[in-house]
Amino acid sequence: MRSFPVGDSVIFYRIAGEDVHILHVVHGRRDIETQMG
Repeated sequence: MRSFPVGDSVIFYRIAGEDVHILHVVHGRRDIETQMG
């Protein structure tokens, strides 16, 4: 899983071949480890 910050959010995604799968969009001020746990 990869992540990319955009504004106040963090986008978590996975690359599969030529496709990009968006897995989660989380506000950057949240406790990301708790959200993903």
